[in-house]
Amino acid sequence: MSATLRIYLFGGFRLAADEKDLPPIVTLRARSLFAYLAMHRQRAHTRDLLAGLFWPDLPDAAARRRLSQALWRIRQVFRAAGARCP
Repeated sequence: MSATLRIYLFGGFRLAADEKDLPPIVTLRARSLFAYLAMHRQRAHTRDLLAGLFWPDLPDAAARRRLSQALWRIRQVFRAAGARCP
């Protein structure tokens, strides 16, 4: 049985799985990325698109590296809680 994930975006960013709060996503960009992906989950996103959207001022390679780091931070929250990453 899978946990019910609740995402709270108003009044502060918060994630809960089966009514238990998950650890916070550490950085603002990673939280913003997670919120963006959750709000636009009906379609697939390329890494290049996400990197350019969230780090437009960086060279492509650096932006993709930051994207990878942000995705890693998001995954760590779910791993720490023993939950599957959505």
